[in-house]
Amino acid sequence: MSMSSVSFDRRWLRRGFTLIELLVVIAIIAVLIALLLPAVQQAREAARRTQCRNNLKQLALGAHNYHGMSEVFPPGIVYDKDKRDTTLNYNCANSYGWGALLLPFIDQGPLFNRINFSKEWLVSDGVAGTPLAAFSCPSDTSPPINAYYTDTSYSPSKTAADTTRAGKSSYVASIGATNLTSVGGRGTGGIGPSFLNSSTRISDILDGSSNTIYLLERDGSRVQYPTQNYATAGALWVGPPKAYIVSASLAATLGRVPNSLATTTTMGINTGTNWGSASNSQHTGGVHVALCDGSVRFLSQNIDWQTLMYLGNRGDQNVVGEW
Repeated sequence: MSMSSVSFDRRWLRRGFTLIELLVVIAIIAVLIALLLPAVQQAREAARRTQCRNNLKQLALGAHNYHGMSEVFPPGIVYDKDKRDTTLNYNCANSYGWGALLLPFIDQGPLFNRINFSKEWLVSDGVAGTPLAAFSCPSDTSPPINAYYTDTSYSPSKTAADTTRAGKSSYVASIGATNLTSVGGRGTGGIGPSFLNSSTRISDILDGSSNTIYLLERDGSRVQYPTQNYATAGALWVGPPKAYIVSASLAATLGRVPNSLATTTTMGINTGTNWGSASNSQHTGGVHVALCDGSVRFLSQNIDWQTLMYLGNRGDQNVVGEW
């Protein structure tokens, strides 16, 4: 073979990438991924927020359908201590809440029909431990079964058996700007639309149904007192365990807003330290709320505390303004 033919053949040989060229390509791909990742994450969070809004919308419409049949919104908590299991030695009962009463109105009629309202709920009955997507915000990364509340005690417990734990809820009903264990929380003179044995009508909402919060978000992954056995987080759709004793129990179904500038440090949206009673979420900048007219709004965590207080109370007749 002549030298000229060897030289000709080499001209057609394919040259590979050099190490520098390969590193440049990898760097470009890494930059593109870094640029695209936030956009993908934002798109996913936008989808989760949309689903959360839809959940609240369905629950609010269910509450209005309940009102259409009963002429009142569902009680925040149906309390009757005589329904208690006396073997547990508590002078209170695992009580059904607004979520359980809405089941027939959110396509959960079969589950509702399995409830025996003549006695307190227990996870062993096969109802309370059922996870329901309608009560779960997709951004709430906590397990579908609430890891803190138990059907054996009013006090949350991290060490209780899993067989005593009920399905979580990412939403709570508003008692307004009042303490969970105050008069407003216990059923006589409640200032929000929901409380123990509440029977709130549309006509009772003097501030206007579009200016009064009905449901708030509660994130199950924000744990209060995380190092303690009585750590608490999130809520239950079925109702509170051992209701009527302490706020830790009532907070499983109800939520509140600040009633003073001082309480914004504990009850502020997303920023409050009392995560077990306040409203919070994993959404950037605030939480979704369902109003008493059935609409759903995004509530900024930077909202003026007085405006938030006015929105929580159903009959103070203060002017809310834009928010």
